[in-house]
Parts: sequence; C-alpha cells; structure tokens
Amino acid sequence: MLLQSYRIPKATQTYADTLVAIGMADLFSTWLEEEGMVIREVIIKDENDAYELLLNPAIDLEKARSVKLLPGYPYIKYKKNDSAPYGIEVIDYELEREKEAIYRDFDKIIKKTSKNKKTQIIPKEKRPDPPRNDIQLLKDFNSLRMGSNGYNSLLLILLEREDIAEIVAKRIKKISNQDLEKGLSAANLQLFSPISGKGVHRSKPDGVGLGGLSDQVVDWFDEWMKYRAMHIAMSSYRVGEDTKILVMAPGEINISALKLVREELLKQSLWGSLRLEINAVLGIAEILIVNSEVLAGSEGRIKIRQRRPQEIIKGISTAYFKSLGTGKALMNVSFLGLPGWFPVNTRDDAEAWLDIISEHRQCINTLNEEHSGDIPLLQEYRNFVSSGSLNDFLMFTTDYATHIMQRLTQNEWVAQLSITNLRRLFMAYNLKTIIENEGFQNIARAIRRATVNAQYRKASGTQVFEIHYGLAQEWKRKVKFQDQFVIALSDFVQKYNAENARHAEQKKERRESISDKDLDEVLELINKNGSELVGMLLLAYGYAKEEKSKEEN
Repeated sequence: MLLQSYRIPKATQTYADTLVAIGMADLFSTWLEEEGMVIREVIIKDENDAYELLLNPAIDLEKARSVKLLPGYPYIKYKKNDSAPYGIEVIDYELEREKEAIYRDFDKIIKKTSKNKKTQIIPKEKRPDPPRNDIQLLKDFNSLRMGSNGYNSLLLILLEREDIAEIVAKRIKKISNQDLEKGLSAANLQLFSPISGKGVHRSKPDGVGLGGLSDQVVDWFDEWMKYRAMHIAMSSYRVGEDTKILVMAPGEINISALKLVREELLKQSLWGSLRLEINAVLGIAEILIVNSEVLAGSEGRIKIRQRRPQEIIKGISTAYFKSLGTGKALMNVSFLGLPGWFPVNTRDDAEAWLDIISEHRQCINTLNEEHSGDIPLLQEYRNFVSSGSLNDFLMFTTDYATHIMQRLTQNEWVAQLSITNLRRLFMAYNLKTIIENEGFQNIARAIRRATVNAQYRKASGTQVFEIHYGLAQEWKRKVKFQDQFVIALSDFVQKYNAENARHAEQKKERRESISDKDLDEVLELINKNGSELVGMLLLAYGYAKEEKSKEEN
C-alpha cells in the first residue's frame, strides 16, 4: 500500500489537533523504507474540518513496517545523576538552567558597563554559552507536567519496542492493534490538551471543544505525536508569574519550513501579553517573507509567491495558564490569525510587506500594557491583524492619532504610520478612488499641518499656527452621523482658511488653503462611500507622516 496523503480530523477543535497533525507530518517525513533514502517532503494543509498531509514521495507501508522507528523527540534529563538513553538527543535540563543563569548575569554586567564608552568589546570566545532558545518552553513544560514522567517514559518504551513501525502501519490502515499495543500508554497533560481541564474561556472563540478528557481516553499515539510537535511548533513565554503557550497553526506548509519558522521565532525577543501575541504573528509573517523564494531566491525555503502569509501559516493558538502559587490553571484559549493584506507576487511586494511590518511594530512597541489608555489600542490592532478588517484598522489609526498628540504634547517621541505604507495597505482594500482624490489629499495634508506638524513646531519653538487639539476624538464621535460630520468637516475647513487669511493680511508665514473644489470633492466621496469610511481615512492620512520633502509647516 502506497500512502500519498493522510487525513487527520479536528476532533477537539483546539491546538491539540494541530499538534497531532504536525507530529504525524514529522513522523512521515523521517519514516524511511530503506537506508540512505532521501527524507521526504510532507506538506501540512488545513482543510477546515481536518488536516491533510501530502507526502512526496509516498510511503510504501509494506516496506516501511519493518523499519525501526525512533521516538523523534529529545529525552529530557531533569537531574544530573539521571541515566539517559544513547543514540538520541538528550537535553540536560539542569545544565541548560545553569547556562541561563550565567548568561543572564553576564548580560546584566554588559548592560551596566555598556554605559561607559570606554568599555571594550568582549571577544566571542570569552562570552558564556547561551542556553537553548527554547529554554522557557522546557521550564514551563517541567512546571506544567505536574510531576508526570509520561514524556520520558513513552520515549523509553518506543526505544525498546521493535514493532512500532508495524503498529503505526496498522493504525494507518485502520487494522485492529489491541494485542500489539499492549504496554503502550501515555499521560494526559493539559499543556497538550487545552480542553482537558476547568477554567477554559475563549476571548476569540476558535470552535466548539469537547468536555474534560479523562486519562482513560488518552491515546498514546496522539500523545506521542504531540511530544514530537512540541519541538516543532510550540513556544512559551512568561507573562508576570503566568505562562502563555503559542502553537503555530499551518495553513499550507511543509514540515521542514515549519521547523525553520519556529527556530527563527525563538530568536526574537517577545514579551508582554497583547503585545506578545501581536509581535509573534507579525514576526512569523516577517520570517515567512524573509526566507521565501521571492526574496532569498534559490536559497529560499518557503514558497510564498502568489500567496499571503496567512495562507502558509494560518495563525497562532494560545493558551494562558494562571499561576496559583502551587500550580497553574488554564484560564483562556484563543486563536490569532496571521495577516493576509495582499499577496506576495514580486520582490517589491515582499519589501512592502517588510516595511509595513517594521512600521507597525514600531508603533505597537511604543504602547505600554501597564497604561490603561494604551490597552484599547493594542486590542484594536490585535483585532485588525487577526481579522484583516478595515474597520478594525481604522479604529486603531483613529485612536492612535489621539495617542500621537498626547505623546507630542508631553514632548515624548512617538512612532507614526507613513503615508507610503498606508497607501500600500489601503490599495489592497480597493480604496484607490478615495485616497488618490486630490481634494482628499489636500484636506488630509491640512489636518496634518494643523495637528501633528503644528505640535512639532511648538516643541521646536517655531509655532505660528493654531494647534487643533481634540480633532481626532471629535471626528470619531461624529463620523457615524453624516450630517454632523459634514458640519464638523466644514467647520475645520472654515477655521483653517480663516487663519490663513489672517496670516496673509498680517504678512506672516502662509500655507496653502483648502479650496472649495477640495471640499466639494470630499463631500462627493462622503455621499458615495459614507461619512464613517471617508472621515476615518482622512484621520488616518492626516496624522500620518509624509516624506520630508513634502512636509510643510
């Protein structure tokens, strides 16, 4: 029997299904029928109600059933005096913890002494070895396993048994294996089965899950696949005393590329809670593009041409474990999608994606989750990056406009979105007729001069024009009602032009006024597209930064 594809139903509608699919893809990719055979490519494809694994070349199950199958995941040696099996990867947990402590102390010293400009650069060979990139996952796994040794116990059983390949082949053929599977068992760990416990809530529901799973219904094979997948698609982060687990959910990606993405993601410094999730999905999108054939040519390991990042990796599943002192309880599971703003067809598309991601990250990283006023902004952007909803993005840009003015008023630096990257995004939403309209652009420029630019000039002591404080808040309230917004827009234009006229009379510095034609064009856009869309687009453009050569007053 040749196995070219294999379907795995989403039985729990949680990341447990994802882990099983990834583990099986890894198993199939390394299950060789004979010595010296090239490792096969296995693509994991999300088919909504199931994952489909596509194998190239196919597996000849009759030949493969006689091959020795290895566990496919590392043994974790928790204590120095513990014995460990030979012939497979062994993680020395205590040694990695020691490396982490030494490296952390070294890093503190470097940061402290780096303030001294005379500090010499320490040669690489004199620096301590850093711990593994997945040390946090290992620590949290150790904590969440609650003393269970199921992970290592199953590995040792798999090493001892010579008939594992035959058992797996029969499972695939749906042939009863009860006699052969005697002695094979696994513990149910909540880390791998996020529905097997109390206190489960979904901030963003990702499906209807089953009830609590008892130990009696745990399938040793599924747990084996989850153990393999833990080292391929899972990462862990501390949120204060709590723990947040992330699992990448494939859209359509081969197993080797998925491993690469995780390796690169673990190199990134991610922290926070909302900010952690946002930077994780943006980081994954960035990794996919940087390592694609579009940018890296023949060395690119990820095929992205004519696709969007979310088609390759659908998003991340998250589980939040609350610290209760003596243990941790699962409080929340959710799903956050990857962005899919526009397809990557050319090198220019890829570079545009990277520019947008970099710019958005800059803005997000100026927000502080400890400030209550910043949390709604992070939530709005989180909603946008996951859903791709234009309205979510415009809600963010409108509230971010207020944030910009608050920071500038306090003489603090703040990141801004750029006209260039806003245009790239809005073009993907078929907004060309609005954003390229001359009247729209002129009024947006006037907003910029009357708010952000005027505030910058005040800080530099060169302010000559009035600053229109509160414009974004006022317009946000009124854009839902066309008659009210038209009055507010007309009032802004009248005041802006009146100030220009006074400056002209007094022979002071002047700026271009808003013409009747400009206002008429925007009013026509409002009649065709609605005041909410046009008004929020004006605010997005108005509080964005232009190229320096175009910035005036």
